[in-house]
Amino acid sequence: MIMDVFGCMYSVVYVNHLIYLRKLYTKMSAISSINKRKLRKLAPILVLMVALSMSFLTPIVHAQTVIATINVGPQGPTGIDVDPITTDVWVAEAGTFTGTGHNVTVISEKTFTVTATLTGLPTSPLDVAVNTKTNRAYVTFNPFCCSNGPINGGLVVINDKDHKPLATISPIQDPRGVAVDPLTNMIYVASFGTTFPFNCGCVIVIDGNTNVIVTTIPVPEGPLAIAVDPVTNRIYTGDYTNEVTVIDGSTNTVITNVAVAGSQALVGLGVGVNAATNRIYVSRYFGTNDVFVIDGSTNAVIADIPVGPQSNVSGGIGVDSVTNKVYVANADGSVSVIDGSTNSVSATVTVPSGACGVAVDARKNLVFVTSRGSAVTVISGA
Repeated sequence: MIMDVFGCMYSVVYVNHLIYLRKLYTKMSAISSINKRKLRKLAPILVLMVALSMSFLTPIVHAQTVIATINVGPQGPTGIDVDPITTDVWVAEAGTFTGTGHNVTVISEKTFTVTATLTGLPTSPLDVAVNTKTNRAYVTFNPFCCSNGPINGGLVVINDKDHKPLATISPIQDPRGVAVDPLTNMIYVASFGTTFPFNCGCVIVIDGNTNVIVTTIPVPEGPLAIAVDPVTNRIYTGDYTNEVTVIDGSTNTVITNVAVAGSQALVGLGVGVNAATNRIYVSRYFGTNDVFVIDGSTNAVIADIPVGPQSNVSGGIGVDSVTNKVYVANADGSVSVIDGSTNSVSATVTVPSGACGVAVDARKNLVFVTSRGSAVTVISGA
């Protein structure tokens, strides 16, 4: 009961502070550059104060240690997200690129056990994002197996409390990553476009109040990963043209395209945002394995961090804004832990092979990693 009440307090306080920070950033366009610099210094402090105030009930355990491994079924987990209010961890099971996955699994943060399995969903649930303010989970589905033409997938809207589907938004051409802005209640889906060739890259913007597509934003070919910074109202998506597109959420227009080397992460899970430091992290997935760090205030690449075996594939990224740690899933069966203050790898954690998606609960200092061998690994980052 204490944790349930505390969770409600966390939701209200955190969202209210985000709203306050959003208003501050909105006003920045009308004030001097000196005040802008002061405000950018203030915003991270406020974000950290909220996050830290919500983490005081978290038990302290040894940092970067695997504390649980949870089997979630044979279909191959991919995307993952966590709701710190309901303490539910949502896992999409797309299958091992065979188009056989149909399930979404829900895991309890309290017991590290499966509490629900949603069956009968459209083929290949790929990625998942949760809006803690509206109690909605959003799951992209993508029957992309062996297709050489247009792939019509979509987005399933699920009630976060009773785990029942509420709506299906389709068709969306070749949907991959999904992200949510809890302040505007807008949902963003990376639409890869026709797989062969790439010719329809865009970001689909959906109003969470009506479950209606409100606009489509053209971006470079093959967007995969997508993430939202709720403080600055910026959306970031990686693509196959070696760029990260920066979108203004207030106007739904592209601000700029940031050039990076190599392609982005597997199944749309390789962009992470630290709202406290205004840093964006992007994994490269062909050639050498690197994580590029982008300064959100200048949209410039400020670091290139090698991670994992260099012949490997690096995928999902999760960010803990309280500890300033960044977690990168490597397909060889490891998670690279990056210290955001030094832009260097500070630890490597062994997980089952095929590591793919990452989700972080900053309040509890817990990290959840999917592996395509049907497991979710829980890491204590405290």
